[in-house]
Amino acid sequence: MASLDVSSYSESLSSEDKGEYFAKLTLETGERLPDPFVLKEGWTDDMSYLPSLSWRDVTEYLIDSPSIYTKESMKAYKSLEAYDYFLCRHVQDCLYHNITEESDFCYIKTEGFTEYEKTTQETRRQHKKREDNTINETNTENEKTKKKPRPTQKTRRQKRNRDQHRKREDKKETETNTENEKTKKKPRPTQKTRRQKRNRDQHRKREDKKETETNTENEKTKQNREGNTKNDTNTENEKTIQKTRRQHKKRH
Repeated sequence: MASLDVSSYSESLSSEDKGEYFAKLTLETGERLPDPFVLKEGWTDDMSYLPSLSWRDVTEYLIDSPSIYTKESMKAYKSLEAYDYFLCRHVQDCLYHNITEESDFCYIKTEGFTEYEKTTQETRRQHKKREDNTINETNTENEKTKKKPRPTQKTRRQKRNRDQHRKREDKKETETNTENEKTKKKPRPTQKTRRQKRNRDQHRKREDKKETETNTENEKTKQNREGNTKNDTNTENEKTIQKTRRQHKKRH
């Protein structure tokens, strides 16, 4: 097993943090792995040595081992600083160390930019702004190109039923209004209205009477004229007949 020397990093930790740090390096058998910060040689960037790992293995390790990570924080992994390191391209090449030839464990490390803490907030804002702009542009484009979905048979049947129901309601309303118009009582006429109606009736009667008398007079005048014309015609005819008889008698 490698040397158990401690690094300057572990010496700079508080007592509580140092206890958690060395607890991570201690196996279940009580054996402690060497401090990775004292291993200066033996690191390689050949990732073919990496063991087969899954997301579940990493998650269980971070949650079960003494650390700041919980189930809730792992569910929201995009809010963690490690994700921001990777997203903002502060993560550099990864290195692998097998500790010893006989060891069943290994170390993996990477380096990051020291100015991360200064730029991470601004990078987050820029990334969020780019994402919002992209989403807005995508939504706008989708709204422009979105076609109305073709109505299904159920939708068409529902629309047809609504139209039929509306027609029945309109017909019923029309019939009700007509019936109300028929049965609606006329308002009681006022005294002025009754007087006006009475005057109109009297005037109409006088006009009818006058018209009747005029017609009767015209009828009598017509009859007299026809009688006189008939008498004159008869008289003329008598004169003509008599004249004809005298001429005939004179010739004989």
